[in-house]
Amino acid sequence: MDKLSSTELQAIFDACSEGVFVIDVIDHDFIGLWANQAFEKITGLSHEFLSGRSLHEAVKEGRISDIISGKIIEEKQAVSKLQAYRNGKTALITGRPIFKGNEVVKIVGTARDVTEINKLVEELKRNQELSEQYKQELEDLKVKEAIKNKIVYSSSKMEKVIELAIRVSKVKSSVLLSGESGVGKDVIANLIHKSSSQKEKPFVEVNCGAIPKELIESELFGYESGAFTGAKREGKPGLFELANGGTIFLDEIGEMPLNMQVKLLRVIQNLKVHRIGGTKPISLDIRIIAATNKDLEQMVINKEFREDLYYRLSVIPIDIPSLRDRKEDISLLCYHFLKYYNEKHNKDKYFHYNLIEPLENHDWPGNVRELQNLIERLVVLTEEQCVKQEHLPLKYRESDVLLSDKILDKPLKEIVESLEKEVIMNSLKKYRTAVSAAKKLGLSQPTMSRKMNYYNLKEHKNKKIQL
Repeated sequence: MDKLSSTELQAIFDACSEGVFVIDVIDHDFIGLWANQAFEKITGLSHEFLSGRSLHEAVKEGRISDIISGKIIEEKQAVSKLQAYRNGKTALITGRPIFKGNEVVKIVGTARDVTEINKLVEELKRNQELSEQYKQELEDLKVKEAIKNKIVYSSSKMEKVIELAIRVSKVKSSVLLSGESGVGKDVIANLIHKSSSQKEKPFVEVNCGAIPKELIESELFGYESGAFTGAKREGKPGLFELANGGTIFLDEIGEMPLNMQVKLLRVIQNLKVHRIGGTKPISLDIRIIAATNKDLEQMVINKEFREDLYYRLSVIPIDIPSLRDRKEDISLLCYHFLKYYNEKHNKDKYFHYNLIEPLENHDWPGNVRELQNLIERLVVLTEEQCVKQEHLPLKYRESDVLLSDKILDKPLKEIVESLEKEVIMNSLKKYRTAVSAAKKLGLSQPTMSRKMNYYNLKEHKNKKIQL
């Protein structure tokens, strides 16, 4: 077989798509001998640049970022490494030792362009991230649709609350739900839990105001056998233990005694709980949601609630609007509860077309709970199939009261004064302050004050009403 000339060998190697190069090992230095055209195309280093040049010089010049030849000499086997070059390309460099006896005298290597592969990997990664994003958005949409079947609303205020609750469910930060009694704080707490990855784990609800002060510590943290007189022989896990892995909902947190607030703070900070009479700490993996209808910030100022506990609980505050502030939801809620209680009590009641208007004008101090109770009462107690305004309790149909026969039988002056008093009283009730009510009625402040004194009326304070 005829031997190939150096020109023929060069042509053969130049036809290769992979870069090929040869390094000479001389006195612990690495001198470039030869490279094919593909090597130059991939790395930007020509045969002329490489030939006779020390690789250490190329590193100093910034043309090569690293040298694998030393490792090849040390390990006496093939070594591969990714190298980035000035031309913007990345190559997988593989060098193999050539021995003379037991000594490495040359290194033959290849360079494979992986720039496109890296781009494909990055693109694949981006596509996977987008896919995860779209998947999450789809899941959120499914959750929101499922929520609309359980939580009845159309107002933008409740829409914001729902969206925030869904976002919060993705993390385990403490949440503080605030709002008047009856707005549905427990519903939002359940929503956060059911939208989270821990939805299959326990959801434990604790009414802090319903547990006797002397029992609250043992109820929350549990106790060991013989911890106190009357304790169960086998001991008892606390509610925090029972909620471990899931969510604990501390409703009416403002009712918690100050001495227990210190212990609760320690549990939240350390995520560990000690049973009464126990010495071994129990680690917790838990989401904490608290709720209150009180002004905790004012309670902090009054030294009735610990400031450090307040900030621990209110990492993410969610304020749930009162029903009077989202009146567009009242009609939806009315028909939702009508359907529910018709099915529950095996009834077939329906609303007269004018029933909803006075309900939309009502102040709803008891919020959604008050509305729900009213609709159930109407479904159960109304003898007629059609529920009309006349079936409403008097306080829900104030306009009817104003024009009742008793009033119309009075002298005109008394009727006018009665009507004026009723209008001013309702305005004060609705707008809370005399200034706001006067503005809405088109009265000056002195005139408003004079009429309030005449009718013995006071500003309507925003009291929390517990149902």
